[in-house]
Amino acid sequence: MVDAADLKSVARKSVRVRVPPRAPRMLMTPGLLITGFGPFGEVADNPSGTLARTSGEEFLELEVSYQAVDRLIDSDTLASYQRILMLGVAMKATRCRLELYTHNEVHGLADALGETRTGSIMEGAPPILGSTLWLPKMTDKVPRNCEISIDPGRYLCNYLGYRVNQAYPNVRAGFLHVPPVEALSLEKQARIVRRIIAATDYI
Repeated sequence: MVDAADLKSVARKSVRVRVPPRAPRMLMTPGLLITGFGPFGEVADNPSGTLARTSGEEFLELEVSYQAVDRLIDSDTLASYQRILMLGVAMKATRCRLELYTHNEVHGLADALGETRTGSIMEGAPPILGSTLWLPKMTDKVPRNCEISIDPGRYLCNYLGYRVNQAYPNVRAGFLHVPPVEALSLEKQARIVRRIIAATDYI
């Protein structure tokens, strides 16, 4: 597994990386990486980034930009992990959403750098890729304040999820959308994240 210094040298300024100290009574999960996004637009405190930072796990906090995602994918950093739990905020959501699929499509919304992209993410690649992190039985009984989703949107969350699933088919990866903290407290969101981490620890 690469260490934090290696990750920092690869990701540069667009990705903040830290291996946090172990939280009380919580051990870091071997082979697990959690990603979240930083602030963008009116979202000064992105809960996905906060959840990643405070998870007690290795994490990456990504700038909300296509370029940051592209640099991460091209760095081959993610191949060092067995599992990747990607987090992002869905501003209109009231519950957490386990995303079953990612789509080979983006459209029109500007990222934090003002860049817009429209059309296919990867030419010639499958139109839809399924999550490789969730067991089928997880969809039968999801945590409270969490639901199953088949549409992750077509913005940076979907872009990251699709690129990770496409570039690293041997890494188990899945995307979880979280709502704003006004709709669901950060403490409740953190409990859901911990339950999902535990439920996906079946290697």
